[in-house]
Amino acid sequence: MESFYSSTKLDISVNATFIALIPEKKNVMNISKFISISLVGSVYKIVAKVLSRRLKLVTGPLISENQCAFLKGRQIYDGILITNEILHSVELVILKLDFSKAYDCVRWDFLEMVLIKMGFGNKWRSWIRECTSTPRISMLVNGSTTREFIIRRGLRQGDPLPLYLFIMVTKALNLLILAAERCGAIEGISNMLPDYSFTHLQFADDTVLFLGTLEKSLINVKLRCFEACSGLSINFNKPCLVGVVGVEIETVNRLAMLCGCQVGSLLINYLGIPLGVDPKESKDMGSSS
Repeated sequence: MESFYSSTKLDISVNATFIALIPEKKNVMNISKFISISLVGSVYKIVAKVLSRRLKLVTGPLISENQCAFLKGRQIYDGILITNEILHSVELVILKLDFSKAYDCVRWDFLEMVLIKMGFGNKWRSWIRECTSTPRISMLVNGSTTREFIIRRGLRQGDPLPLYLFIMVTKALNLLILAAERCGAIEGISNMLPDYSFTHLQFADDTVLFLGTLEKSLINVKLRCFEACSGLSINFNKPCLVGVVGVEIETVNRLAMLCGCQVGSLLINYLGIPLGVDPKESKDMGSSS
């Protein structure tokens, strides 16, 4: 630890990583349906734990109230309760953004830029850069390891450090959406309910946007700029656009075509809970997956 603190460098063996693929569901046949989990050594776990605990102390003031993940005083059910309240309050459409392999696609130069903008010093950025960009990877296949290789982007899942780094990456998306609302590019709840200023909620890689039915909102929310800069890719092939409180299905279908996404139903899952039901009822909690 003392050597890493002063030199900001890790020994090659310390950052060696095994990756195991875990299926999202039973009987998976497509490689895209597997989640990669990193198995790291005990020394690196200590380094990552120390850095993540230090990050936890400062991320609260840096992160927007729209983001409710892994931060003190913010609970996973905050986002679910707020979403369900909004569903019964105003005529709108919900756009649920699904990032394809989110942690695996983050560009390191984009992460570096975010850290600079947030005021992290050179030494802190060097520590994070060393942890994220220098691992030597081996895949675990049927209990045996493959030849080592290096990666060019992404945050490994398997230690606490990437959780906070990814939250900071998605802060850029949060600022982009807020700026789009301020300049009138998209219509959020603030335009429909004067007492509220609300466009979206984020929990790690789950983002839900609350938009009006104006066509410009769906045209401008394609977020290609964020995708190009961050490396993240939004999967519009999944059912993700839902109309609520009297929005005609014809309107939803037209907006979905403009946005290039699929139409979903109110019982799409958000953070494991079906939207449109009371999350306090045990029967609804049990029906989610």
